[in-house]
Amino acid sequence: MKTSARYFGSAALLGIATLVTAQLRGQPAKPRVGQGLEASPDLKSLVGAAMALPVEYQSDILFDLIEKGKVSDPRWKEQLLEDVFHHAGEARNPYPKVDNGDSNDTLSARQGSAFSLGLDSLSIQCRVVRLVLNGSGSKAREMFAQIVHPSAPPASCSEPMTYDVHVYFDTMRELFDRGFTVSERRRGDDVQLLLQAVGSIQSAEELAPAGNLIAGLPLRPADQAALTSLFASRLAAATTSDRQFHYIEAELTLAKAVQKLVERELRSQRPADGLLQAYRKFLVRQLSGSRCADSVATSQTDGVQKGADPREFFNGTLAPLSSDRSLMILAQDAVPSRLLERAEFLPLKFPDLSGVIKELDEIRNRPDGQPHEHGDWEQPVSGILRGLQESSENSSSNCPKCIFHQKAMAYLVLVDLLPAGPLYDDVVNSYLGFLAAAPMQWDEPMEWLEHLKYLLRLTARLTGSDRSQVAELRRKGKFPGMLPGPHADELLSKMRASRDPLISTYAFREAVAPSPAQIPALPR
Repeated sequence: MKTSARYFGSAALLGIATLVTAQLRGQPAKPRVGQGLEASPDLKSLVGAAMALPVEYQSDILFDLIEKGKVSDPRWKEQLLEDVFHHAGEARNPYPKVDNGDSNDTLSARQGSAFSLGLDSLSIQCRVVRLVLNGSGSKAREMFAQIVHPSAPPASCSEPMTYDVHVYFDTMRELFDRGFTVSERRRGDDVQLLLQAVGSIQSAEELAPAGNLIAGLPLRPADQAALTSLFASRLAAATTSDRQFHYIEAELTLAKAVQKLVERELRSQRPADGLLQAYRKFLVRQLSGSRCADSVATSQTDGVQKGADPREFFNGTLAPLSSDRSLMILAQDAVPSRLLERAEFLPLKFPDLSGVIKELDEIRNRPDGQPHEHGDWEQPVSGILRGLQESSENSSSNCPKCIFHQKAMAYLVLVDLLPAGPLYDDVVNSYLGFLAAAPMQWDEPMEWLEHLKYLLRLTARLTGSDRSQVAELRRKGKFPGMLPGPHADELLSKMRASRDPLISTYAFREAVAPSPAQIPALPR
């Protein structure tokens, strides 16, 4: 059983603001903004602590408080969001990334999962814009205009991850729908926003979300034609690395966006040959250029096409929409000029937990609900814990990030499954110490935070509705993991008592603004 597939798919504080500031490696604290005069002392302390943290943690905590309705003072909320927006550029990652691999047990799979937290610079700024949009369309548009148009660098063939900037265009769609008054729409301000964004496209990863945006908007015929023509010009000029191209077209993401635009043009009785020619030009340039060895089917790889074939889709679906037979892309037009390296996926290697998981699962799900406090599992768990506590300095692995994820995920399995007792306490204390000492806390905030958030899931309180849903799942033969257990409050107390500023601050957040338990949806 793959450990990651099984589990991931995916300070009662004394002067918390002072404590946090003092421990942030000598970093000066950011000034507190606003006063939140009607806020509780705990909320003020939590916000003050968050403002002293790196922007990934700061924005995550403040977004959570705002979306849970804990920050009710409009002026205070506006100031907090403005502060997050203007510090977003300090985030370690400028744009979102996605993993291109097929396995859950790789470093890039864990990194891709961490990016889903949306704590890169672009995602943070777009989220602020969407929150501001709830109160002021003009203010949201003003902030959106300050976001530097995404221009991600090309990914090399050895890179297992690629950029994905659809959040920028998703935010633009919300602005178009909710950010303009009637008089502003009459002036065409909403369409001007789109024209400016589409005309600024510089990288190929923008094309599919931009095409889908244009195809899905309720536009006047003249505006639709203008935007489609502008999009075609950017498409014809676009170029990217084969790694990025393969990510875009492995599932025909861009091809299907082009198809939507072509079909809309034809329904409006407008010719679509210009758009088809632009896409053909883009395809031929990419297919006949340098290709990654793992993205093409050749005798030098394994003869298997990796993902969909965009040339086949173009010839079979798009080209027939035009009367111009010369649009067909011939095989000789799509021969790679050379083959480059494959992507490097670093595997994660876990201790063998299958036997322990099976036995502890059976204990937790006993029909009588009475766990065994002692059993054959104690000795192997103690051995696993000793292995996790060993220093990584003597490890043969040259991937410190891999070691971090391997240990963190193994720790989490044990914390989730172990019944209350001395061994559970030892594992929890060891895991909290491991997280507190990990350089990833500061070097790769999103990756570190994802593990902390999994741990925090085990501290939630189950409601009556939650318990009924879990019971129904079990009646159906499904036994979900990662559910809060009888020691949820004890775990949260240990986290609040941590001397690590991030662990204690996040635990304090759960005390001030508890998150609901995450129960798997019942199958329909």
